[in-house]
Amino acid sequence: MSGEGLAIRELLKYQEIQSIDVVDIDPAITNLSKENELISRLNERALENSKVNIIHQDAFTFLKEGDSHFDVIIIDLPDPSNESLARLYSDAFYKLCLKRLDRDGVLVTLATSPHLSTKAFWCINETLRYAGFNYTYPYSVCVPFFGNWGFIVAKQSPEFTNSLRSDIDMRFLENENLEHLFYFAKDIRAHDIDINKLDKPILLDYYLDHWKSLQGEKR
Repeated sequence: MSGEGLAIRELLKYQEIQSIDVVDIDPAITNLSKENELISRLNERALENSKVNIIHQDAFTFLKEGDSHFDVIIIDLPDPSNESLARLYSDAFYKLCLKRLDRDGVLVTLATSPHLSTKAFWCINETLRYAGFNYTYPYSVCVPFFGNWGFIVAKQSPEFTNSLRSDIDMRFLENENLEHLFYFAKDIRAHDIDINKLDKPILLDYYLDHWKSLQGEKR
């Protein structure tokens, strides 16, 4: 989860949440998010909440060496623009997540843009399924500055809530537009996509395809 505290601010609206572990390898990010007045005002000082435990560690190492289990795992990574980052979207990483997730738990991950990097988006979806997640729910939303961006919910059990809670204040999302987030038009669906593996990070090739095309290059 990203260390700027904005996702944590939203999670803390759910009173039933008992604790939140924030795993971010860079202490400079979390320190800035706590000390900078503008950022801390935006995140409503979420990082200082007693429910929040900040862990400065590589996410792969945290999952591999720890033994605690979670109801929800939220993955907010940079785009897979190099081999090191692409490996964090691998089947090996997702298998570690699955091992640390409760049976009825939920994983949600950032998954690049289904419009700009269509094959990369669906590669992440297929990799999650290959890693052992029985059910995946890809969706996309319009994020200011970034544009239309993709995410994927992954679960072991088929139960999926498709309505919003009335007791949680949401600024943009409402039930009327919720189901549309999970629909993808024909031109942004992809088939015959390879799995992203630790020793063969094909995701990097898929991701770079779009940027190469902008420069008139071909693979």
